[in-house]
Amino acid sequence: MLRRIIKNIIDTAIALECFFVQSESHFKKRVLILRKDTLGDYIIFYPTLKCYRKAYEDAEITLVVSKLFQSLRPLLKDFENIIWYDAKKFSDNVFYRRRFLIDLKKRGYDIAVQPTFSRETMGDFMMKLTKALVIIGVNGDCTASLESEKLKNNSIYTKLITVPEEIVTEIDKNVYIAEKIIGQKADVCFPTIDINLFSDNEAKKIMEKYKIIPKSYVVIVPGSGTTFKIWPIEKFAKIADYFVEKEITPVFCGSKGEKKLIRDVLGKMDFKNKAIDISGETDLPTIIHLLKQSIFYFGSDTGITHLAAAIEVPTICVIGGGHFGRFFPYGNLEKNRIVFDKNMKCKNDNWACSKNLKLGESAPCVKNIRVEDVEKEIDTFLKTL
Repeated sequence: MLRRIIKNIIDTAIALECFFVQSESHFKKRVLILRKDTLGDYIIFYPTLKCYRKAYEDAEITLVVSKLFQSLRPLLKDFENIIWYDAKKFSDNVFYRRRFLIDLKKRGYDIAVQPTFSRETMGDFMMKLTKALVIIGVNGDCTASLESEKLKNNSIYTKLITVPEEIVTEIDKNVYIAEKIIGQKADVCFPTIDINLFSDNEAKKIMEKYKIIPKSYVVIVPGSGTTFKIWPIEKFAKIADYFVEKEITPVFCGSKGEKKLIRDVLGKMDFKNKAIDISGETDLPTIIHLLKQSIFYFGSDTGITHLAAAIEVPTICVIGGGHFGRFFPYGNLEKNRIVFDKNMKCKNDNWACSKNLKLGESAPCVKNIRVEDVEKEIDTFLKTL
């Protein structure tokens, strides 16, 4: 609580300082597109960027993009101005936070767009500080806890787009939002990534180092951006052992911060000497090439799931009910598969249960996913390959 109060005081001081910051003079229209969300969200969103590029073809466009996407820069080749948003530094470093927000005001945007269905209060704050003449957002599910706060944040925008309830998937939401902003039909395809845009040198080194044979392994990612989406480690261990029994090598991937989680999974395995842990050793281009040479992907509801789908690698994802049907699966449902708790009663509740969970505790709808159901899905899947 004290931390939040201090941040509010700091943000108020920054907003006051921004009030006196003069925007740069410019002759070409300037447009800001704010999508500071995580890897998976951005992979789903980025195909619509060509619509915005076309709609504002005479403007100078600046993208605010999560730093997590930085190694995939070739996918954004049509945009010269990119601000790489570091969420951790923004939260922990007041000097970074201040400079970031002041620079938004200083740039002097004519149009500011936040095409995000699930708006966050800080995103609204950023939009407000731009003082753009036109500020466009989405009247979706925002993080404001009070109705009065939501109405206050909505008033920041000169145009709010309401997405019809029958539009469920995130891909379809993004297309609808883009069409309402650009005022025409959006020619948007399924998210795809051309692996030839990225070097495979590091992937080759890792495969040589660990003696990984192409098409003999499965990439497993137990981690997730939010801990309540993580399937219990003992269940991941049982599935990893199940792969070993089928003579498929489990290759565990993850960030440096997820190394302990993966070690805990390995510690629960019966055949841990048959598994390979490359956590903390890969960037996204390397993971792309490792995924492409795997049999398929198995893991949590996380950004790598969407990365695998975007390069047409078959996926099996253990998924809870918080956003059921919204983010995954999509595309080829024979290849992009999910396993879930068939008895859950919390579908699309926006992870309401997470407020009552201890740090590191799995949501009930994730924890209750049965190992037997995952094994059955794997067996069915392997018969089609």
